[in-house]
Amino acid sequence: MSSASLEPLSASPFPQESSVSGEGLQLSDQKLRVVDTRIAALERELEELKAQRSVIDGQREKHTQPSTPGPKMAAINPEQGWDDNTPSDVTVLDYRNGQEVKQCVAWTAKMVNPQLVDNQSWSFHRICENDDFIAAGQLVIPPNGLKPRKATKDNTYIFFVIEGAVNLKVHKSSLILAPGSMFMVPRGNTYSIENISQRNARLLFTQARKTMEDADECIIAQQNVRKGPQKPSGGVQLGTSRGHGRSPLVPDSAGDLLPLATRV
Repeated sequence: MSSASLEPLSASPFPQESSVSGEGLQLSDQKLRVVDTRIAALERELEELKAQRSVIDGQREKHTQPSTPGPKMAAINPEQGWDDNTPSDVTVLDYRNGQEVKQCVAWTAKMVNPQLVDNQSWSFHRICENDDFIAAGQLVIPPNGLKPRKATKDNTYIFFVIEGAVNLKVHKSSLILAPGSMFMVPRGNTYSIENISQRNARLLFTQARKTMEDADECIIAQQNVRKGPQKPSGGVQLGTSRGHGRSPLVPDSAGDLLPLATRV
């Protein structure tokens, strides 16, 4: 056999097939370049969208973060002005005699004007009251301010946190409360309220007490007070929302007979 009849080892036995394979590789490379270009464009678009989101988040935080000293942005209130002509006093029936009288039953936001308490940093505004039975208003405590510890005596207080956050200390407990929260301070306890937020803490308060106009009832209650608190025989006695008994708590000093507004 002659050497001319031998084919080189490197030669492909299928030359046509080799050409087709090369064209396929080129086509695949072109497709990959197109895909890579598209991926790069999408990555740039994603970075732009992330930057836009960062800007929007920053603007959103300005509206949600606690207010700081300086110019304040007006809160959006779509119903603002609806009650501009609403009166405070209207005609109602007097509980004792059934006669018609003028009495405060409504108070709009623009009428609220808390005043500083003497030698204190906090302020309050008693808005409505019904004799010595119940009163309500607003309490404002500045940042890091404190409403000092005070005894409720024969009064029960209910508070609603409108804005800010507070640390309530009642008897031996300490509670953190944020906007939308409510809390109660029962009769016979002491309490204090500290503003732990960076803006004014504004609270709605309601103050109630049981009045005793019957002389015999007052005598019985005063006797119970002199005996002191009685320990329940069956462990801790839980309070109920429907008290059918008579309250043993009555004013024990001239200062306790002051109007409700002076004892918040």
